[in-house]
Amino acid sequence: MAAAVPTILYCARSDMEAKLSAYSVQGALDENADGIEDTNSAPRINQARYHGTNRVNLYLLSKYTAEELALSPIACEWAVVKACCWLMGRRGNPVPAGLAAECAEAEALMKEIRDGEAELPDAAPRVSSLPSHTNIRIDRNYRYGKQRVIRPESDDTTPDHPQRIDRGAEFYPY
Repeated sequence: MAAAVPTILYCARSDMEAKLSAYSVQGALDENADGIEDTNSAPRINQARYHGTNRVNLYLLSKYTAEELALSPIACEWAVVKACCWLMGRRGNPVPAGLAAECAEAEALMKEIRDGEAELPDAAPRVSSLPSHTNIRIDRNYRYGKQRVIRPESDDTTPDHPQRIDRGAEFYPY
């Protein structure tokens, strides 16, 4: 089964080059040590960007939406740091000490936010961090879309996916 690919990435190659340097990024992508970046380096850059985004999502997506995290400069900076750490240590190479320390600090801060000890100052939290529950009924009169949400018995948390609402259940209890 293929892994889920995030639709919103929190960092770009230019951000990674600003963090490290264009020469360092090029050197990390040079497979045969000839001083020239390989032509097939785009998948590795994207993999580093996915890694940084997924690490931020791992810790913060339960508290904040992906859209809020993409607009947060701190979350984007953490994604860049994690992406740079992955890229620099990709082939068993040592990660520079300063970058490794920054990576550990970012991870510690993200864990504090996940555990509720701190908050991300520039992003609005989700409406509710509690899991939502939805009661549904199966309407066999329809061939497709048989599932109908029973609003009076479900919670008020806004779901992340569209739902078919059974308006009749609001007026005619079972």
